[in-house]
Formats: sequence, C-alpha cells, structure tokens
Amino acid sequence: MIPYIKIFLIVSVFIWMSVKKKPLFLTLLSLTLLLGIFFLPPKEILAGIFRGTFSGGTLNLVLLIWITVSFTALIDEGRTIEQASLILNGSSASPAFILPVFPAIIGLFPMPGGALVSAPMLEKLAEDKKIAPESKAVVNFWFRHLWEPIWPLYPGIILMMGYFDLSVGQVFAKQFFLTLLSIAGGIAFLLLPQAKNLPAKKGNGPFPLLRLLGELWPVILLVAGVLLIPSGPLYLSILLILISVMYSVLKKLEMKKIYNAMKRGFSLKLLALIPIIFIFKYYVEHSGLKEAIEAVITGSNFPLDLVIFTVPFIFGMLFGLTIAFISMSVPLLMSFLVPEPGSVNTYYTTLLFLGGYAGILFSPMHLCLLLSKEYFKASLFKIYLKMLAPGAVLIAAGYLLNVLLNK
Repeated sequence: MIPYIKIFLIVSVFIWMSVKKKPLFLTLLSLTLLLGIFFLPPKEILAGIFRGTFSGGTLNLVLLIWITVSFTALIDEGRTIEQASLILNGSSASPAFILPVFPAIIGLFPMPGGALVSAPMLEKLAEDKKIAPESKAVVNFWFRHLWEPIWPLYPGIILMMGYFDLSVGQVFAKQFFLTLLSIAGGIAFLLLPQAKNLPAKKGNGPFPLLRLLGELWPVILLVAGVLLIPSGPLYLSILLILISVMYSVLKKLEMKKIYNAMKRGFSLKLLALIPIIFIFKYYVEHSGLKEAIEAVITGSNFPLDLVIFTVPFIFGMLFGLTIAFISMSVPLLMSFLVPEPGSVNTYYTTLLFLGGYAGILFSPMHLCLLLSKEYFKASLFKIYLKMLAPGAVLIAAGYLLNVLLNK
C-alpha cells in the first residue's frame, strides 16, 4: 500500500507543477529527488547522482548542446539569417512559395522564441494581401518546426542519440518521413488555400537559389558532414566547432561576437537538465519502477502501440518541448524501446517521437505557438482548427509509414 501512496504523491506533485506551469528543469528535478528518496537507499541515490552527472555520455551531451546553441547564436551574430531574409525579399517568385521559407530557415537554427524572428519577415511578405491573422500565424508556427524529427541542432535529437546510442544518420533514416509529411500537410492544407490571395510580387529577379545556398553554406556543410560520416555526439561536436571556426574566419567576426555567442550558448538551465535527465533514468531503472510499468502495460488490454504513442503525446502537450517528452517518457518505456542491451527497437522509438511531436505541435504551452498567436493577433481556437487536417495527416500517415519502413 505504501508504494502506491508514494507514486500517488509523485504524480500529484507532477500534476501540480504542470498546472502551475513550473519550468521543466524544476519539475524534472523535483520528480527525480522524490523518486530517489521514496524508492532507493542512500547509496543508490548517490550512485545515481554520480553516474548521471559524470558519465562520459552525459558530459558529451552537455558539451554538444553548449556547442550547438553557441553555433546557432554565432550564425545570428554573423547576420546570416538577416541576409537570407533580404535575399528572399528581393525575389519575384510567388509569395505562396516563399511564405513558408522564412520560418523553415529560422527552424534550422533552434532558438528560444524563434517564431518572433520569422514573424516580421512573413508579415512583410503578406502585407496588403487578404490573409487572415490565423493563416499567417499557423504558417509561421507549422513550418518553423518541420525539422524537429531529424535536425541534429535540436536538443531532443541530441538526447535521442545519447539515450539509444544512435548516430545522426540513423535518426534521420528512421524519422525523415515525419518531416516530409509535415511539409506535405503544410503545403496541402495551409498554403494552397491561400495561393489565390498571393499573386506574384514585384521583385529584383527569380528565386535566388544559388545566392540563398551561398549564404546558408554552414547548414549545407553540416548536413553533408552528418550524412556522409554518420557518427555520435562527440563527432558532431567536433564538426560544429570546425564549421564555427570557418564561419568566424570567413565572416571576419570580432572576438566580442564570438564570446557573445558562446555566452548565449551557455544556458545553465538547459545544460543542467542533461545530468538530471540521466539521474532520473538511473532512478527509474534501479527503483523497480521500470519493471512495474512494464508489468502494468503488458498485463492490460491496451495496445502497446497506443501506449507508446500516448505517453509522449501527453508529456508533449503538457510542456510543449521535445526535450521534455523524450526525457520523461523514454525512461518509463525503456523496456519496450530497448528490450535487450544494445538492441534498439527503432519502430517504437519513432512511434514515441511521432506521439511527442504531435503533442508539442498542439500544446497550448508551446512558446512558438503562443508568440505567433500574439504577434499576428490571432485566435488560438482558429489556429487549432487550421492545424487539424495537417496534424491528422501527420499522425495517420506517420503511423502507417512507420509500420511499413521500420517494423
């Protein structure tokens, strides 16, 4: 009876902190401490803290996330995003085609509140056009998150690499179709209905693909590096450092700007979250909770596919963050994701990501969604209505393709 009371208290704390919109860092820290105190002896609590904080895998991920966020900040300091937007604005290509390019480019450089970077560009392109605020807001939000399932600059993908010992290439090979479905659904349900309201604009020339690629060469180099030589977090860290050095030299960036980028990358709350995630994982594995969850799931009548989709979906909805649904759902479902040491069930890892990805897209806690709503003065309810069709395509087709490609 007492273990059930302890679990009830942990769940109650989680629900309370979620309702109160406490930061993910504080929520996961609280759950981890309660789990350790309630279910583990002091020796195991200390062992979990030591291994979760100082293992090679944890330190590699902390380093990689610092370098990744710094790289994004460096690109911003070098005004690459600004230059890319100017190139696009000078094009006479159809705005119906260019409209999603702004948020898609910004989405390649994950940053807090990035939706506010692409929103003014999109607004300028759509000015004097008969486009509802909700249509502009949903395009800005949806196309900004196309790359979430595959792009190695997202902390969630980095965390998946660390959890399952996968390379960037392996994650891409298993999840690329989620990005393709997001693009297809966005074009079919969000862009084409607006095409009649977006006649070709007057500009300086046709779509400047070569100029745009020339400005975004760090991204192209990164893609080539991770696809041609698939490897783990340490390789990706080295690759990002090399590209950052080349970028700084070619852009002739001042040391002050380089220092600012590194300082912006050193987000203590984000970096400290990584050891807490791995301490939480250790506590789940050594407290017997993992086996208890496995017994409950296998003993119930719920289809396993539905469970593995729904658990991350709920965490994604609650927090609106990829790193949140991965850090919380993976330890709880690890018995099914990694049934044997060294054997990763990529069908289930992709299904888990699909559930969490859908959850964050529809989360009322998602910062980019709220910022897009506020900037364009749109109705959140109408934004959700517009996302229903592409969201349904993503979930239904994503599940079927995962069965065909990964099962």
